[in-house]
Amino acid sequence: MNTSNQNAGGPMARKAMQGKNRLVQMMAVFFMLGGVQAATQFFAYRFQYQPQLGAHFNHIYAPWSIIEWADQWYFKYPDIFDQSM
Repeated sequence: MNTSNQNAGGPMARKAMQGKNRLVQMMAVFFMLGGVQAATQFFAYRFQYQPQLGAHFNHIYAPWSIIEWADQWYFKYPDIFDQSM
């Protein structure tokens, strides 16, 4: 007996699942990037956008800036980082 064709759907069902998986992956990346950006902006707000935070565009910093700042200043301000993240 050939069992290779006994699956839970044909090619159309598999293609629909691939599309849904792609959507979930894109949403995960979008929300992760948005969360990091929100943490960065909150941290910058708490420090009143001081010049030591680096380059910005109208007080909007790069999303990954929070990671750089944590590397530099986490040992001094752990509470603010914990609130941000």
